[in-house]
Parts: sequence; structure tokens; C-alpha cells
Amino acid sequence: MRTSASYSPVCFSAMAVVSTGFIIFDLCLIVGAAFLAVLIYFKHSYRYWKVKRVPYLEPTFPLGNDEYFFTKSATFAGEAKSWYDQLKAGGHKFGGVWSFSRKALVLVDPDYIRDVLTQDFHHFANRDIFVNEKFDPEGSHLFNVRNAHWKPLRQKLTPTFTSGKMRMMFESVMRCCDHLVDHLKECAETGENIDSREKVGLETGEFFWISNHCKPESNAMDLRGAKRPSSYDSRKIHSNPDTGLFFTDFAICALTKRKTPNCRSAEKNYSFKSEIWQTLSCFTTDVIGSVAFGVDCNSFSKEESDFRKYGKLFFRPNLLDYIRLLFLKSFPDLARKLRLKLGNTRRTKFFSDMVKQTIDHRTQFKVTRPDFLQLLINMNLENDGKETLSFDQIVANTILFFVAGFDTSSTAMNFALFELARNPDLQEKARQEVLQVMARNDGKITYPGLQEMTYVKQVLDESMRMYPPGLTLSRVCTKDYKLRNTDIVIEKGTSVVISTLGLGRDPEYFPDPQRFDPDRFSAEEKAKRHPYVHIPFGEGPRNCIGLRFGVMQSKIGLARVLSNFRLTVSPKTKLPITLDKKLFMLKANETIYWKAEKL
Repeated sequence: MRTSASYSPVCFSAMAVVSTGFIIFDLCLIVGAAFLAVLIYFKHSYRYWKVKRVPYLEPTFPLGNDEYFFTKSATFAGEAKSWYDQLKAGGHKFGGVWSFSRKALVLVDPDYIRDVLTQDFHHFANRDIFVNEKFDPEGSHLFNVRNAHWKPLRQKLTPTFTSGKMRMMFESVMRCCDHLVDHLKECAETGENIDSREKVGLETGEFFWISNHCKPESNAMDLRGAKRPSSYDSRKIHSNPDTGLFFTDFAICALTKRKTPNCRSAEKNYSFKSEIWQTLSCFTTDVIGSVAFGVDCNSFSKEESDFRKYGKLFFRPNLLDYIRLLFLKSFPDLARKLRLKLGNTRRTKFFSDMVKQTIDHRTQFKVTRPDFLQLLINMNLENDGKETLSFDQIVANTILFFVAGFDTSSTAMNFALFELARNPDLQEKARQEVLQVMARNDGKITYPGLQEMTYVKQVLDESMRMYPPGLTLSRVCTKDYKLRNTDIVIEKGTSVVISTLGLGRDPEYFPDPQRFDPDRFSAEEKAKRHPYVHIPFGEGPRNCIGLRFGVMQSKIGLARVLSNFRLTVSPKTKLPITLDKKLFMLKANETIYWKAEKL
């Protein structure tokens, strides 16, 4: 007699199958319910602007209007321009869009743009950028800081750009321009046909290492006069795997290896071809090295350094960067809870190590230099030992200065020279202005003389109209705000988007917008337009703090090139150019080559 039930193996197999079936069924129910909940949530979110009686662009589940990230049907800037164009075509002054389920208001009318950026700025003081100040050092720089923190920090950093400091920076930029012109002349002498992507220069990273390991009594950072080593031995390259910096012997070898251009071409017209963007990027890297860190880092002398490599991470995102950015943008509150960062960890560590070593060296050996980093150090020293800026803030704002000058100015000059090369009559007009101003100043470009180059400034403005370095401006409403002359209230937390590219290509303000015409920015023409249709550096209390420096750097670069070379677009360049869809800045897909004839 059996005292307990027994089952055959077949029964156990049947029970397992049934159990697995129930589990799969339960999982399907859970997934289905979750999907339905998400769908209902998104559909509810997509009714927001309709309920508010605000015109809007029809969203697509689940992307909203952010199709760019997945379809690549437009550039990063082109999508915001598309929003602008569609709303403008519909006769709307503003309109709603969505990033996934997150709502945003696109401004079209310049009066509303002025209200948000200037008139009623206190409602829109924060930028619509993900910030995690607690866990991300890069989140604490001036561009990112929010709420009550931005104004005190801006007041501390403003002295960097006084007239006196600008004059000091002028001399540094002019010295860097000597390197640029020498490099171009050297190329012209040999008739060298260069793809500058393979000839990117000695960067600030190497010189940080020199700065930290030079003798205490040595303050001079220009090493071009260093004794030339008898031989160049690549085995002398020693690198720190943590920072990627190089030891002094390699930096000096790499620097002194550069040929000194002779003057035999003065009586002849030599020409060469070069890729514009990389050449100008070397120049702006020199400038940032000098002005931000007080070093002379001739960028036309060696292969790409770690400094430049990590710098490029700001502007050349990979697939993971796109996904992370999209998540931070669409779900910022969840991202903060997950302790996600805007910055790249390796990139942040690299710059943090460099800044720390430089600060330690200057503090230990009582070294001071007239540069941006020294200003940040002095803020703490002048406050009776109390910490005005934390180390993370110093690192973050040093990174900001680097980012602002690394690609933005070179991009502005790149497109300006490209358009001048395509329009020889405009190029000659700009050149004659430069030469006339120089003639009044003993054949030199001076700081006061630079202010007289109004047409060169018009060229730069027209370049930034067609190819703005800041593709969009964004703000977040910090307290409910009623749009002027409407019953519409922008609720706290709503993003506001302004397309600078859309404004710059709007035929209402700039007829025949695809045509390059610097006369659009003559005093007479500017007076006819609304002042807020051309805002490449932003506007209002939170406009670009380095505006004057950026314009000065670009004008000097243009003036020096125009006064030494006649430019044409090389037949090697594929026209018309198209814009790279993968970058967060405007850059041509095609390599733009120029042909420069020495004057």
C-alpha cells in the first residue's frame, strides 16, 4: 500500500511545460501592460500643446519630434531649423514640439526671443542642458550652472575679458598668428600639397608637462629657442598612462624639429593646397594654449597629441554619446537619480590631471603667468585663503574656455575663408581694408586698428549667419510665464528652443539667404532689421562671456591670412558642400581644400 502519491517522469515533464507556459504568459501580460501604460502616457503627453491651444508639430511615437537621432535625415542643427521653417510657413510665432515625451516650445518671432533672452530673463535664467553638479565636475562651469549659482560665478569670471585683458590677449593671439603665417609660407615655398589632417600640431598637453617639470626660476614658456638636440630619438618618448602627457625631452625635440622658413619666396609667388579646417584648428589651439594656460605650443610641428585627441571628444560623439545625450535630454530627472554624467569620464580625468599638476607647480614654485588659469587661481588667493572656487569649478571652467576656443572660432574662420575664396571680389575688398588700416599703423595690425576693420567684421558676421557656431539656443522656464499679448502660459520646467540657423537662413530677414553677402551687416542694413535675428553668441545676461575674445581672435586670423595670401578654392574640393550629420557643430562632410598664393 502506497502512503504517498508518485508521478511518472511524463507527468513531471507535462507539469514543467505547463508551468513554463504560465511564466511566459505572465511575462507577456507584464510587458504588454507596461507597453500599454507607456503608450497611454505618451499619448497623454502628446495632447499637451493641443489642450493649451498652442500650434504644434505632429509627434511620432515614441520619438516625438526628435527623429534626427535615429533617422539621420537632417543635421543636428537642421532638425531645429526644420521646426522653425514649418512653424514659420504656417504663419505661427511659436509652436510646440516634443523630445520623446518631454515638451518644448520653439520660438519663431524675434520679439518673443527678445522677451525670453533679455526682457523677462529672470523667468528663463537656466539653459536647457542636463547638469549633475554633485557627480559631474564638468557640470559646474559657467555655461551649465543653474539657478542662483550662475550670476556670482559670471561676476567672478568677467574680469577675464576687460579691455586691459583683451589688449594683453591681443599680443598672444598675434604671436600665434606668426606660427600660422610661417606655416603657410613654408608650405608655399615648397609647393607642398598637404592634407592637414595628417599634420596636426604640438598641443598644449605636452607643455603642461613642461610647465610642471621646469626649473623653479624658469617662467619662460616659449621653447622655440631651445637648443636643438643633436638627434631625434623616438625612444625618448615617455608617457604617463594616466594623463597621456609627455616628458620634456620629447616635447623639446618635437618642437625644435620644425624647419625654420626662409625668406627666399619674397620675390616669387608660390602657391599650395591645404585643408582649411585643420590648419585653422591648429591656430586656435595655439591661441587657447597661450591665452588660457600661458604656453607657446606651436601646433604645426608634430602628430596629433593626447591633448587634441581628448579635446575632439567634445565635438565628435560616437553612438554611445548620442544615446546617452538623448537619454539625458529626454529624461533628466531619472538621469540624475541614476547619477549619469554629461561629461566623458576619461576626458574629464585627463583635463583634471593637467590642471592639478599645473596648479601644484605654480603654487610650489611661486610661478605666476598672465593667463586664464592664473586668474582662477588668484580668485582663491585673494579671498584671505577662503575657497572662492572649488577645484572642480576651476577644472570645469578651464575646460569651458578650451571648448569655446577649440572648434568654434576655427569653424567661423573656416567658413569665412571658404566663402571669400569662392568670391574673389569680396575677398579683395576685405584685403584692401586690412592693408589700408595696416598702412595707417606702420604696416602692422594693432589692437585699435583691428577695431577699424569694419568690413572684416561684416565678413565674420555673414559667415556666422550662414554657419552659426551655436546651432541652437535653449532655456528652461523657471517659473510660470505668460506670453505677451496672449493667454498662453509657459509652465515651469518647459524647454524653450531658438534656432539660430533658422533665423539666419530666413528670407524675410536675409533675402537670398544662400548667397554670401557681408554688406548685409553694414550699419545701414543692420538698422533695418530686428536686432534679435542675428544672435550667434546668444543675447542677454547669459550671452557668451567670451564674445569679444572670440571675435578678436577670428578677425586677427582673417586679417593676417588676407594680408599675406590670395585664396581660391582648390578643384580638389567637392562642391556644393554638405553638412556633417553626426556632429553637434556645423562642419562640411567634404574636405575643403584651398589654394593660397603668397602675395
